[in-house]
Amino acid sequence: GPAGFLESFTMPSRWDWIQHKILDFIPMLLGLCAARAHTPMPRAAWIYAATGLTLLGGLALTVHQHSDHPGMHDIVNVQHRWLAVSALFIAASLILDAKQHVTWKFKPYLLPTGLLIVGLQLAFYVE
Repeated sequence: GPAGFLESFTMPSRWDWIQHKILDFIPMLLGLCAARAHTPMPRAAWIYAATGLTLLGGLALTVHQHSDHPGMHDIVNVQHRWLAVSALFIAASLILDAKQHVTWKFKPYLLPTGLLIVGLQLAFYVE
């Protein structure tokens, strides 16, 4: 918005802004998880951390509301619900990816598909 970083903490919509900044960490952690997945570091810890954060983000999006957008209130909230469903899909994909005994041939495509869907949702997101 028009306010700077520090001014954003005093705006009437500061709680929406703070939620957005906290939820920004989800794709960052997913990127770190993907980058670390092929290193000798224990993969399970990264997968479970990313899964937990993704679940938290998905659940947060189910209760995240915008009331400061007259006329667009319903559109914004519906978009949040679809982002929440996508986050839960990504969390499930991460869990399936960590399970070595699951050998479904489409398993390697679940996480990238979820991330592409979220990317498309964010590309067309309006607020």
